[in-house]
Amino acid sequence: MSFSKFVKHEVSQNVLFECCQRSQLSALILLSSTLVINNKGISLQFSTENSYIAKRVWQLIKDLYEVELKLDVKQKLRFNKSNIYQVSIIDEGLTILEDLELYSPKEGLIDHLKESHFKAECCKRAYLAGAFMAGGSVNSPATSNYHLEVSTNKLEHSQLIQKLMNNINLNAKIVERRNSYVVYVKAAEKISDFLRAIGSSNAVMEFEEHRIQRDFANSFTRLDNCELANEVKVIKAGQKQLEDIQIIEDANHLDAMSEIHMEVIELRRDFEDYSLNELVVEYKKRYGKNITKSGLNHRFKRISEIADKFKR
Repeated sequence: MSFSKFVKHEVSQNVLFECCQRSQLSALILLSSTLVINNKGISLQFSTENSYIAKRVWQLIKDLYEVELKLDVKQKLRFNKSNIYQVSIIDEGLTILEDLELYSPKEGLIDHLKESHFKAECCKRAYLAGAFMAGGSVNSPATSNYHLEVSTNKLEHSQLIQKLMNNINLNAKIVERRNSYVVYVKAAEKISDFLRAIGSSNAVMEFEEHRIQRDFANSFTRLDNCELANEVKVIKAGQKQLEDIQIIEDANHLDAMSEIHMEVIELRRDFEDYSLNELVVEYKKRYGKNITKSGLNHRFKRISEIADKFKR
C-alpha cells in the first residue's frame, strides 16, 4: 500500500460528529461525484478506486440520511485494470445536495463552498480530510522530495482548500496543472501538520520517523564533510610548510634560522600531518615551554616569508 493510500485508509476510519460528517461528505461529493439524469430519474453517483473510501461514503450517507443506496464495482479497461467502486444515491440525490447546501432551486448546483459554511474548526478539518481522500496524494516519507497536494477542477474550490490549509499555517500554494488546480504543500513539517490536522496520527508517526532519520543522516553527512574539509585543510597547510622548509634548506639557509624558528621546523618535519593544535601539545612535550596556536602560526608565516625570498 502506498503512503497516500495508507493515509486515506486511516482517515476513512475516523469517528466524526454529525456536523463533521456533513462537511466530509460535502468534500467527497464535490470532488468525486456526478449527478446523473436519465429515464430512471435523478441519481447522485460517487466514484473511487479505493474500496475503503467508497465504504466511507456509504457509511456517511447511511448515518445522515434514510435513502436507497446502490454499490457497483466496475473494472477499468485500460492500464492496471483496477476496480472502480461506485456508490449511487437513488432518487434522493438532489435532496441530499440541497441539504448539504450544494444545490438550490435558484442557483442550481454549487461547485464550491465558502469558509462561512463551516460551523466549527473541526468541520474545516473534516472537510480537508474528505478533500484529501477524494483528490489528494502525498509522497512517501522515504523519498527525499516532500510533497502533498489536493487537486480540484474549480479555481474557487482550490482557493477554499488553500484558505482552510493556511488557517492552520501550512503555507499552501496553488498551481494550475492541465485542466485542474492543485493546492500543494512542500515543507516537511507542514505536511506533518496537515496529516495531524486530518486525523492521520499513525501516518504522522511514520512520516516523522523517516524525516528525523533523514535529517540526522544529512546532519551527520554535513558534519562528516566538514571534518573531511578540515582534515584536507590541515594536510595542505602542513605540505606548504614542509615545502617552505625545503626551499630554505636547498638555499643552505637553515643554519641562519633563529632558534625559535628551528624548533617549529623540526616539529613540523617530525609530525607532517599534525594540525596546529596538535603541534602545540607536542611543542610543550619536547621543549617544556608553552606556545599558543597563534604564536605557532606566526612562526610558520615568518618561515614562509623567508622561503619566498629564495623563490625569486
